[in-house]
Amino acid sequence: MVSTYYPLAHAAVPQSDLGLEPPYWYGGNDVQTPYYDAKSGKWVFFMLGTCRDIITSNQLGWLAWTTTDFQSWQPQGLFMNPGDYTSTAADGSIIQGFTAIWGGGAFGDPDNLWGFGSDAVLFTASIANPETPGLKPENMAVGLFVCKGGIFNDDGTLKKPAFVRTLTDITTAQSQGWVNDKPSTPLDGDFRDARMSWDPVHRLWVLAVSVSYGVAFFTCANPASGDFTFASAWIGPDRTLGQPGGVECPSFLYHQGQWVLVYSDQANQFQKVNGQKLLRQCVMACKGTWDGKNFTNTTTPATLDRGFAHYAQAVFTDQKGRLLEVGWYNNWNFRSGTAQIGWDGFMSCVREIDFTGNTPYVLDACAPDMRAWEAASASSTASTLELAAAKGLRDVPSNIPPLPPGGVVLKKQFPGTIDPNFMPQPTDTPPAFRWGRAYLFGALQGSTWPDDGVIFFRLAQDLAWRQGVTVTLNPHAGNITINASTAGVVIGDAGVPNPYAAAPVILPYDFSRGWFLLQANLDSCSLEVFTDQGTVGSVVIFPGHDQVFLDISAPPPSAYTGDPTIVGTTMYNSINIDPATWLSQNQESFTLSFHKTDGTESDVTIPLPRGPKGDPGTSGTALLSINTTATVTEA
Repeated sequence: MVSTYYPLAHAAVPQSDLGLEPPYWYGGNDVQTPYYDAKSGKWVFFMLGTCRDIITSNQLGWLAWTTTDFQSWQPQGLFMNPGDYTSTAADGSIIQGFTAIWGGGAFGDPDNLWGFGSDAVLFTASIANPETPGLKPENMAVGLFVCKGGIFNDDGTLKKPAFVRTLTDITTAQSQGWVNDKPSTPLDGDFRDARMSWDPVHRLWVLAVSVSYGVAFFTCANPASGDFTFASAWIGPDRTLGQPGGVECPSFLYHQGQWVLVYSDQANQFQKVNGQKLLRQCVMACKGTWDGKNFTNTTTPATLDRGFAHYAQAVFTDQKGRLLEVGWYNNWNFRSGTAQIGWDGFMSCVREIDFTGNTPYVLDACAPDMRAWEAASASSTASTLELAAAKGLRDVPSNIPPLPPGGVVLKKQFPGTIDPNFMPQPTDTPPAFRWGRAYLFGALQGSTWPDDGVIFFRLAQDLAWRQGVTVTLNPHAGNITINASTAGVVIGDAGVPNPYAAAPVILPYDFSRGWFLLQANLDSCSLEVFTDQGTVGSVVIFPGHDQVFLDISAPPPSAYTGDPTIVGTTMYNSINIDPATWLSQNQESFTLSFHKTDGTESDVTIPLPRGPKGDPGTSGTALLSINTTATVTEA
């Protein structure tokens, strides 16, 4: 059996481990800096994760996936297990196993400055190595690991990294001048998520470590023989000492002649929902100057995703020189309340960050750049369907009429005609049923937009027409809202509604040009909405098992005011999954065993749909339970 909610196009904890029998993966969280192996053409991605039967402590090691296209993921299992390593305690005794291996990342050394060979793959990781049971914060350290000769074995499996040494630790940093920004707890445990980058200007290796409310920088010019020393600490202008939460997962790198710092902030923004103040976790990014010792931000940190689910990211560059980012769903605000049987935690889609301006522009790294569509026409308004098409809204369906004033309900479903008994067949392409990208667009046919809330899209709606996620256009307020409160994710621990799932995601949007363009990425348990103005909002969802992909809706006549508006959508298929293979991996089945009188056995396997119908957010009812005997006589 396979979890109904297992993502099709996002890396997630192994789907074969359902918790019904060992091994039991019970968590996957922060994404670590990935590595590209040019010889094989494969990327290796990492997340923190725990396998209860392999890692005996309630701590984390690294899980790994390989991919060539950022969309098809092959789980590689446990990559670094803290129990596999030994270290020396302060009294000289040997300690078997680290308490945990936490955040860090992979990096290469083509010039062999570390001395392990130009084909070596190195890793920084935060390690906790107490002399006595239980975490002792003063032993928080940055460990160096290495795979000599590349990251792959000859048979294509991943090598096990060897532990080399510690690069720095919390007490050494303090002795070198770092002052903890939590003075009430001088040995605070927030000394982790260490990531390495190369400074080509000053020819330094730079280590960025998350430390409570900010980032500490350590540098070394000759890592083969020298040590890393504390250089400076940075506290973002959006941070206030003493406020809840902290900074995590800093990625500091030199890109296209400028320094970029991207980090996760546990408490950057507050939003009130029904009178309750929410502590919003998010990913922040800024640019700045670096003189080899001090980083000074020259832009105000801005969020990369305005949803509540995207957190604990990694940032890297690809072969094309693009600045890419990938985060973790579903972050600490959701994790305990939405775990479904089979997995818990997965990666976002890979995004590209364009930071040529003062504000990061975020787009899907695996889809066409929507900005090219706007450049196709200099006109600021669209008065006809043909003009909308001229703007680059490709494959505009000719049969979608404009919506007249006081108009009619407009609906368009995927995958077409809705059959209450729909079941994917070997000739179907199931990803069109549970996964896909769509462009959502609209063009004004007059001078006045309809009232806010009049134009909306419903996604992940089930066959009973129960609402999934609503994406609503508010042209007068100047924003787009994403409401996932009815998408099966609102109930948290102990049956209490999750306020983060109930809160709407708000994307600012300028409608003054007279048209809009959105890209929606829907997977089995997530929705990512990108705008052509560089913003994105992500939500975690657990809709009904019999969901359809898309339902475009306009309200009944009494609610409609304003000028006519074209509303449409077009699918964009960028992933091809063999239907037969997909069905074999994702269908449930039961087997009847017949014992013949001649002593032989004959098994008959009957396939079932991927999951039974159920209310949004539930796992459905039992498929089948048979315990009987019968005599079958052959004719």
